[in-house]
Amino acid sequence: MVTKLFPKSKKINSPLEKLDFKKISYLGWYDIRSERKYLIVDYKDKLIGLQGTFNSNGKGICALCGGHEKIGLFMSKVKSGVETYTDRGNYICEDSQKCNHNLIKLDRLNYFISHFKKN
Repeated sequence: MVTKLFPKSKKINSPLEKLDFKKISYLGWYDIRSERKYLIVDYKDKLIGLQGTFNSNGKGICALCGGHEKIGLFMSKVKSGVETYTDRGNYICEDSQKCNHNLIKLDRLNYFISHFKKN
Protein backbone atom coordinates (compact mmCIF):
# COMPACT_ATOMS: atom_id res chain seq x y z
CA MET A 1 0.00 0.00 0.00
CA VAL A 2 2.70 2.53 0.98
CA THR A 3 4.72 1.98 -2.19
CA LYS A 4 1.62 2.76 -4.31
CA LEU A 5 1.25 6.14 -2.59
CA PHE A 6 4.92 7.03 -3.17
CA PRO A 7 5.84 5.42 -6.52
CA LYS A 8 9.01 7.51 -7.03
CA SER A 9 10.56 6.49 -3.71
CA LYS A 10 12.79 3.42 -3.92
CA LYS A 11 12.81 2.20 -0.31
CA ILE A 12 10.44 3.47 2.34
CA ASN A 13 10.77 2.51 5.99
CA SER A 14 7.29 3.21 7.33
CA PRO A 15 6.33 2.68 10.99
CA LEU A 16 3.05 0.93 10.09
CA GLU A 17 3.46 -1.98 12.47
CA LYS A 18 4.02 0.32 15.48
CA LEU A 19 0.86 2.41 15.15
CA ASP A 20 -2.62 2.20 16.61
CA PHE A 21 -4.78 3.40 13.71
CA LYS A 22 -7.73 4.07 16.02
CA LYS A 23 -5.83 6.93 17.65
CA ILE A 24 -4.45 8.82 14.64
CA SER A 25 -5.88 11.17 12.02
CA TYR A 26 -2.93 10.82 9.69
CA LEU A 27 0.25 8.79 9.45
CA GLY A 28 3.51 10.70 9.34
CA TRP A 29 7.17 9.79 9.73
CA TYR A 30 10.63 11.10 8.95
CA ASP A 31 13.07 8.91 7.02
CA ILE A 32 16.61 9.84 8.06
CA ARG A 33 18.24 8.07 5.08
CA SER A 34 16.38 10.05 2.45
CA GLU A 35 15.96 13.15 4.65
CA ARG A 36 12.26 13.21 3.74
CA LYS A 37 9.05 13.36 5.71
CA TYR A 38 6.10 11.28 4.56
CA LEU A 39 2.43 11.86 5.30
CA ILE A 40 -0.51 9.57 4.56
CA VAL A 41 -3.92 11.17 4.98
CA ASP A 42 -7.50 10.08 4.34
CA TYR A 43 -8.63 13.07 2.25
CA LYS A 44 -12.08 13.07 0.66
CA ASP A 45 -12.40 9.31 1.25
CA LYS A 46 -9.15 8.57 -0.58
CA LEU A 47 -5.69 7.85 0.80
CA ILE A 48 -3.27 10.62 -0.20
CA GLY A 49 0.49 10.35 0.13
CA LEU A 50 2.67 13.46 0.50
CA GLN A 51 6.44 13.50 0.67
CA GLY A 52 8.74 16.41 1.11
CA THR A 53 11.84 17.78 2.74
CA PHE A 54 11.71 18.63 6.43
CA ASN A 55 13.97 21.08 8.24
CA SER A 56 13.65 21.47 12.01
CA ASN A 57 13.04 25.01 13.14
CA GLY A 58 12.56 25.07 16.94
CA LYS A 59 9.23 25.69 18.67
CA GLY A 60 6.26 27.27 16.97
CA ILE A 61 2.63 26.81 15.92
CA CYS A 62 1.87 23.75 13.79
CA ALA A 63 -0.23 24.29 10.65
CA LEU A 64 -1.93 20.91 11.15
CA CYS A 65 -2.89 20.82 14.82
CA GLY A 66 -2.43 24.41 15.97
CA GLY A 67 -0.36 23.26 18.93
CA HIS A 68 2.80 24.96 20.20
CA GLU A 69 5.33 22.18 19.60
CA LYS A 70 8.74 21.54 18.07
CA ILE A 71 8.13 22.23 14.37
CA GLY A 72 9.90 22.15 11.04
CA LEU A 73 9.33 23.38 7.52
CA PHE A 74 7.72 20.69 5.34
CA MET A 75 8.28 21.48 1.64
CA SER A 76 6.96 19.49 -1.31
CA LYS A 77 6.90 19.97 -5.08
CA VAL A 78 3.43 20.39 -6.59
CA LYS A 79 2.75 20.07 -10.29
CA SER A 80 1.59 23.46 -11.54
CA GLY A 81 1.68 22.95 -15.31
CA VAL A 82 2.64 20.52 -18.04
CA GLU A 83 6.27 20.25 -16.98
CA THR A 84 6.47 22.86 -14.23
CA TYR A 85 6.49 22.42 -10.47
CA THR A 86 6.07 24.81 -7.55
CA ASP A 87 7.45 24.33 -4.05
CA ARG A 88 4.79 24.58 -1.37
CA GLY A 89 5.06 24.07 2.32
CA ASN A 90 4.29 25.04 5.87
CA TYR A 91 5.47 24.47 9.41
CA ILE A 92 4.27 21.22 10.95
CA CYS A 93 5.07 19.23 14.09
CA GLU A 94 8.29 17.26 14.06
CA ASP A 95 6.60 14.51 16.10
CA SER A 96 3.59 13.24 14.14
CA GLN A 97 2.24 11.31 17.14
CA LYS A 98 2.11 14.48 19.27
CA CYS A 99 0.49 16.28 16.36
CA ASN A 100 -2.18 13.57 16.08
CA HIS A 101 -2.77 13.84 19.83
CA ASN A 102 -3.22 17.63 19.53
CA LEU A 103 -5.61 17.38 16.56
CA ILE A 104 -9.18 18.05 17.67
CA LYS A 105 -10.81 18.80 14.32
CA LEU A 106 -9.68 17.83 10.83
CA ASP A 107 -10.25 21.29 9.30
CA ARG A 108 -6.59 22.37 9.50
CA LEU A 109 -5.33 19.01 8.21
CA ASN A 110 -7.72 19.07 5.24
CA TYR A 111 -6.83 22.70 4.46
CA PHE A 112 -3.12 21.78 4.50
CA ILE A 113 -3.67 18.82 2.16
CA SER A 114 -5.81 20.91 -0.23
CA HIS A 115 -2.77 23.09 -1.01
CA PHE A 116 -0.86 20.06 -2.26
CA LYS A 117 -3.58 18.22 -4.14
CA LYS A 118 -5.94 19.39 -6.85
CA ASN A 119 -9.59 18.80 -5.96
